[in-house]
Amino acid sequence: VCTSRFWFNYRHVSNALAVYGAARAAGVPDSRVLVLLADDAGCNARNVFPAAVFDHPSLSRDLLGRHAEVDYRGYSVTVDAFLRLLTDRLPASVPASRRLLSDSASNVLLYLTGHGGDHFLKFQDADELTATALSEAIIQMRLLQRFHRLFLMVDTCQAGTMLEGLPSPKEAADLLDRAGLAAAARDPTDGSLDFGVIAAGSARRSQNSYSIHSDSTVGLSLSDRFTSILLESVNKLSPKRASLMDL
Repeated sequence: VCTSRFWFNYRHVSNALAVYGAARAAGVPDSRVLVLLADDAGCNARNVFPAAVFDHPSLSRDLLGRHAEVDYRGYSVTVDAFLRLLTDRLPASVPASRRLLSDSASNVLLYLTGHGGDHFLKFQDADELTATALSEAIIQMRLLQRFHRLFLMVDTCQAGTMLEGLPSPKEAADLLDRAGLAAAARDPTDGSLDFGVIAAGSARRSQNSYSIHSDSTVGLSLSDRFTSILLESVNKLSPKRASLMDL
């Protein structure tokens, strides 16, 4: 999910497309990936490479290309649409291709990039997703059995504050117990309850998330440091043997 609009946020578009490309390279089909881009940098009149987006000064890999499938774009990328997508509270008219068709056996990667601050992520430079709203949506997903494991990654300034609303182990255990899901979530080795959520952010409170790969031809930074280094590490892993702990 790229939540930023406007040309000068090019790097956020490339971040999201680079993660999408890594998923596709690992063998995840487009039918199991949802891409949300608040801006169409590829078609911006200031783009010297029409219909192309790059994340490295070598300009060797077009992230957009002719085969990238963007499911939500422009002003359709809103806080409300995003939360409804996670919790499957969408109108009946929304096709399956634009829904998150996950279940209790699914491993879900939720990647967010954009501009943020203390406990918020900006959408369209006009609205905000709060840490509380995000955590409540993820809790609802767990109670609705919409994932087995969920890996939340946030690349934005003060990204770590977006993770603070997630339930503590005790809170998670209470939630699962009240929902009647404790038995299924219990670890057979030590009896602990597993809420199934792992989260990582690019910056702590009061810290910035910095850009990388400034390019004079495009005239902007092409990526953010956290996402760029993360994907470099992912590309070194064997998709058939890599685990979440490897990442």
